[in-house]
Amino acid sequence: MTKNKNILVISVLVILAIIVIAIILNNSKVAVAPANTTNTGDNTNTTVNTGGNANGNTNTANNTNSGTTAKTSYSAIEVAAHKTASDCWSIVNGNVYNLTSWINQHPGGSEAIISMCGIDASSEFNDQHEGQKRPANELAGFIIGSVR
Repeated sequence: MTKNKNILVISVLVILAIIVIAIILNNSKVAVAPANTTNTGDNTNTTVNTGGNANGNTNTANNTNSGTTAKTSYSAIEVAAHKTASDCWSIVNGNVYNLTSWINQHPGGSEAIISMCGIDASSEFNDQHEGQKRPANELAGFIIGSVR
């Protein structure tokens, strides 16, 4: 009986997590098309954000994602599993970023990035950095895929 009760509790928690994630995704302020990523075969990706930001600007950046899975899309639930300072993924404007190595380098302090781990932080990023090219270009260096 305890095993069935545990399964029921886990099922309810998973359903609640899905509902919360759906609410968060639906409340994003800026909808930007996922970046188009071309893998050149050497684990170096060229990313062009053709969706533009709120000011109509587009960003182009080259990045190297060593040690990152070659998967190109992730669910919000998969991103939510990476919610610690030692394993930090975040969703920003439809893309997924591995921010683990950026936490201690962020000019605004590590807490600003740690608060983004495992969630859709589009609102936070856009509120803080909207229209600024440097943060958008730096963020592009950590892209690992898009949200599906």
